[in-house]
Amino acid sequence: MSEVENKRTPRPLMGTDIFMMTSIIGKLGVKNLMRCFDAPDVKEARESGESENVEKLGQLIFLGVIDIVLERLEYCEGSICRLLSKLYGMTEDEIKALGASEYLNMFVDVIKDENFVDFFKQAYESVKRMM
Repeated sequence: MSEVENKRTPRPLMGTDIFMMTSIIGKLGVKNLMRCFDAPDVKEARESGESENVEKLGQLIFLGVIDIVLERLEYCEGSICRLLSKLYGMTEDEIKALGASEYLNMFVDVIKDENFVDFFKQAYESVKRMM
């Protein structure tokens, strides 16, 4: 079986996943995540409103989130394993036993999901309104 045929796919994010995601956000730090949205490139893409900049905005936010996750990965390992196990229908032990490449690919697939990006946009807007 080729790697493409063997590729795992996550189930769609659901409302109840918010609880695990907020646990991860808490460990990453809200202020750290807000940096993703306040970066000059992100502000420029967000303010232009042009359709090609929507994709660029998603990519920039994705890169910002990856950077912060990598900085603070050790603090959220357990929460990330729990989220991946629920999304992929595996046990936490099965997730932990994966090879580094497969684990990273699964994680990247989740954070590239449109619902994941939308969740962070909404969370950012909510925090911004409270300030």
